[in-house]
Amino acid sequence: MRLHLAGLVVLAGTMGAMLLAADISPEDEKLLKAHKVPTDGAGLLEFIKKRGTETISDARLATLVEQLGDDDFYKREEASRQLTLAGPRARNHLKKALRHTDLEIRYRAEACLGRIDQDVSGSIELLSTAVRVLAQRRPAGTAAALLDYLPRAENSTVVEEIRRALVILAVRDGKVEPALVEALRDKAASKRLAAGLALCKARVTDQLPALRKLLTDSDENVRLRLAPALARLGEKEAVPILVSLMDRVPGRELGEAEDILFQIAKQKSPHLAGPSLALRKKYRQAWESWWKENKEKADLAVLNERSRVRGHTTVVLLDDNQIVDLDDKKKPRWTIDYVQFVLDLQRLTGERVLLAEYKGNRVTERNSKGEVLWFRNVTEPIMAQRLPNGNTVIANAESVFEVTRAGREVFSYSPPAGQRIMRARKLPGGEIFLITQIGGLSRFVRIDRFGKEMKSFGVEVHTSGGRVDMSPAGHVLIPEIYNNRVQERDMNGRVIRTIAVQQPIAAFALSNGHVLVTSMTRKCAVEFDRSGKEVWEYRRDTRVSRAVRP
Repeated sequence: MRLHLAGLVVLAGTMGAMLLAADISPEDEKLLKAHKVPTDGAGLLEFIKKRGTETISDARLATLVEQLGDDDFYKREEASRQLTLAGPRARNHLKKALRHTDLEIRYRAEACLGRIDQDVSGSIELLSTAVRVLAQRRPAGTAAALLDYLPRAENSTVVEEIRRALVILAVRDGKVEPALVEALRDKAASKRLAAGLALCKARVTDQLPALRKLLTDSDENVRLRLAPALARLGEKEAVPILVSLMDRVPGRELGEAEDILFQIAKQKSPHLAGPSLALRKKYRQAWESWWKENKEKADLAVLNERSRVRGHTTVVLLDDNQIVDLDDKKKPRWTIDYVQFVLDLQRLTGERVLLAEYKGNRVTERNSKGEVLWFRNVTEPIMAQRLPNGNTVIANAESVFEVTRAGREVFSYSPPAGQRIMRARKLPGGEIFLITQIGGLSRFVRIDRFGKEMKSFGVEVHTSGGRVDMSPAGHVLIPEIYNNRVQERDMNGRVIRTIAVQQPIAAFALSNGHVLVTSMTRKCAVEFDRSGKEVWEYRRDTRVSRAVRP
């Protein structure tokens, strides 16, 4: 049953006001001032407008690369300066220059790349902070300026920050932001997508007719990202769009779309048997058959079940063998006793949890009374993850595997001989993240949904158990207990940001960009905001080894 449209617009305005209620972080203001960026609304607006209108063409970048080898030293220096300032936009041109016949060009290109890579995390943090503070100041024209800047945003972290800001800005004084409505028809696909996502997430449903048109957008990525958002609003027209994309090569965005179908179909979900085009086509056809049979009775309300437990934090008290669920005031809502050394915890809907009980040699699903609703005997499990289709992924030191509710194994993977699994997680789209170790050396490893290794890089992880979590921007969180830090890294291993924390055990990414970290020596769970400031803490006199919040 759909709510009255005007009521939902008021709701969206209330949501935006709630998001704006938090004070601007002093750390954010300090960072902006340190880089001589204005902190007032008008000044920040001009700063973002300038970023959105700055252009440097590929032809100009190519000319600057050639200028790196000019006979005039000062011209070479100026070319190096401008290419470095261009940042990530110059990276492809500089990489090509590493193969240039001119030794001077090769040398300077390598130096420019080094300076860009050193500065990238600082630039990302600065730009993200500017966007965040601007959205809180929200002077007139903010939404339009952010939309104009979006196609030129240098990094996925900044893009995600802009998209979050646009949700806050979607409604003002009970009225929909005109710039977002206009952007739904913009020629830039990134702007159409961001505007559509913002209006969907703010539940501005009086724009549904315009939003539905994006289901047939000329850009596949717009269709792919908007269809899940519309499905969460109960729009069944979005489901056939999701189904039509199921023969594409699995990836992160496609995986999120696939997860929507999994949540609706549950155990009736088809299974992709292999990577070939023929098998992917059969997979799409199986989904088409499922939708034809189930579209009348399909319940899209299940897509919003997780939101019903938002604000609750569930923690593991490792040495007390206890699970505690906390309300937003950190008061216990319920407690489960007599669990057996839990190394991983997942909060499920309906006041249930999934536990990897290492010393109990089993994975259990329990209700808030501690009653076992489902279990699987496993030798020393370190990770357990319930998937949207109802299957469960389990890992121990030797392997990671997936089982159905009935216990049938549908996937298994064991690392090369001598390697042990320390952490694991399955992502939307079927890709699996692992931390493996051999001879005291640890690696972050990505494998596809069929068990083929895709990429890896070295990490300094020395504790076993739990999962590898991922930020909203698609970066992995690596807790380094002996380095007293959590590192956020991109898929190439480059450090995006570092959070200083004493002996971190586990790091859990929150949807607002914050990170929830548990500390071995501090015996607590701490929430860090995007500037690295501690904004929440739960402390006990025993080890708090895991903390999750839906």
